[in-house]
Amino acid sequence: MLAIYDALRTPIYSSGMGALDTYEAVARCPHCQDVHWISGQTKFFLPDFSGLCSRHFTPDIGQPLDFPPATLSADRIWDGTWWRVREPDDPTRLSLLADLDELVRCDCGAKSAVVLRFDLAVGAPPSATLMDVALLDPLAADVASVVDFADGENMLWTGDADAYVRELVELAYAARGDRAKRLHQTLVRHVTSTPGLSPPPWTTVRGPCRCEACGDVRDRSELTFLSHPDFSGSFFGPGWGGGILRPGSSVECDLSWLDRDIDRGYLIRVRHPIAPDGLRVLGRRTSRGCRCGAGRAAFVLQFARNTTGLTLRSLSLRVVQSRADLADVDFAEGPAQSREPPAHSGLHRQPLTRDEAVLQLLADVFHC
Repeated sequence: MLAIYDALRTPIYSSGMGALDTYEAVARCPHCQDVHWISGQTKFFLPDFSGLCSRHFTPDIGQPLDFPPATLSADRIWDGTWWRVREPDDPTRLSLLADLDELVRCDCGAKSAVVLRFDLAVGAPPSATLMDVALLDPLAADVASVVDFADGENMLWTGDADAYVRELVELAYAARGDRAKRLHQTLVRHVTSTPGLSPPPWTTVRGPCRCEACGDVRDRSELTFLSHPDFSGSFFGPGWGGGILRPGSSVECDLSWLDRDIDRGYLIRVRHPIAPDGLRVLGRRTSRGCRCGAGRAAFVLQFARNTTGLTLRSLSLRVVQSRADLADVDFAEGPAQSREPPAHSGLHRQPLTRDEAVLQLLADVFHC
């Protein structure tokens, strides 16, 4: 084991610095069956700028490898950071646990571990094909029994390279039960941790939310650009500095600026003029959608207008597929499309007209 430790010390990582592969797939929450569009980065397949890199793994499409898959069966530590969780079984199958900071939090409250499942093929060249991505609840499922490798950096790194390598070797060569126990404890700790509320200047909307496709109503939560640190004032003006809005929440604000055809921060104006009694805001397309399978959705915020400001009336989910889906929208979140970019925007290209901004929004954010 000492020889293994010395071999790993220099360098700790063998793959090309900065080189990455990406993955993307659709999975369902194990608790409520909401649909999640999962994406991320991985360095497991040794991406290197001088060789293969920037491979994009999507289900059923093979990507070339520059090492024989059989190599994995003999390794307990792969690329100086991945440690073997369970013993080799089928050499044509590989399951990876995504980074712990990529845990998926569903609107139902569940936090799930992300497991990438690959098919490995020997050929010229050999290849790896992403079969699917599974979301597993570490509190209810034995994740260690279905995962071949996990990344040790999130678990063990404290800033001391020697200590990291020493703990990695000890973990990878521990008894099977001890490895499984360590992984389970780490996952449980991450899953049960309670994140703090989003502090100002962020604005979160939270409460009953209706799917416009099927009518299902559930409590949901979403971070919005109604306030943003890039701007000194929020969508509501200087009187609102961020916080949580629920249906029934009111914000006192001056709405006289709505009479002008201008954008407001990162929210672009979709139509003008605006009806005097209400205001509808469309959020960005999220990475999740209703369990009915309608598609990747955006939040719709319906406000009532009065003489003193705005009151959030309701929340809904909408799948935007064409400009027709914006017919009743007054403002939409479009950081790259706003005609009021922040002062530090640099090369940000301002749309010349409202219509141009809307077309850019449909193409860049909603891909339609």
